[in-house]
This record gives sequence, C-alpha cells and structure tokens, in this order.
Amino acid sequence: MKTTKKTLSRAESLILFLTEQEGETLTQEEKEEIILQDEDEEEITTPFGDYLVLTEEEAEEKTGDSIDNYIEECVLCELPERYRCYFDKEAFKSDIYMEGNERGNNLASYDSEEHEQGEFLIYRTN
Repeated sequence: MKTTKKTLSRAESLILFLTEQEGETLTQEEKEEIILQDEDEEEITTPFGDYLVLTEEEAEEKTGDSIDNYIEECVLCELPERYRCYFDKEAFKSDIYMEGNERGNNLASYDSEEHEQGEFLIYRTN
C-alpha cells in the first residue's frame, strides 16, 4: 500500500512550528484564525507575533531585495552623489554573503533567526 505525504500549507507549517518547536499552545479557534488568513500569504499573524513563511526561493529573493534596499537607503545616501557611480552594488552584496550573513539577519526583524518547517522557512518579524 502506497502512502502519500500531504504537503502542508504555509499556515499549517507555521502552526506545527509554533506547537512543536516553540512549545506554544494554540486553541482550535486560534489555529482556524491562522489558517483562514493563509490564502498563500507570506506574512501570517498569530497570537505570539507576526511571521514570514517562505519557500527557499522566496527567502533568497526577499534577502536580495532587503540588501538592495539597505544599499539604497543607508549606504548610497551617505556617499556624495559624485562618487555613487563608483559603488559596486554586486561586490557589496557578494561581500555580505561571504561574511556569512544569513537570511535571518535580513528577514527576521524580531530575533534574526531562520527556522525550517517542512518545505518552508519561518522568520519572526515582531
């Protein structure tokens, strides 16, 4: 007899993470509220905080976007305009990755941690 493994939704994966890894207790009503807001949304609110629930590809893309945003809003604005054309964004991003900065540093504004639950990566944002 062949068994098939059910793929969990983002919300279901988050519920498992909260109950199994974090030791939180959710009522059935709280679980249903989390599942109702799922609709394949990346950001999910729970009684314990807000979370990003992403696939590997989504996490990579959001990390790149976060670094690009940092460059634009924090780095380039500090350089005199005449020198900005010399700034190598790709080399800067490469250095960030080489220094071992993990995605959690960019995506988990609450605790800078990345958690794996099934096919999703979970980041607490507040």
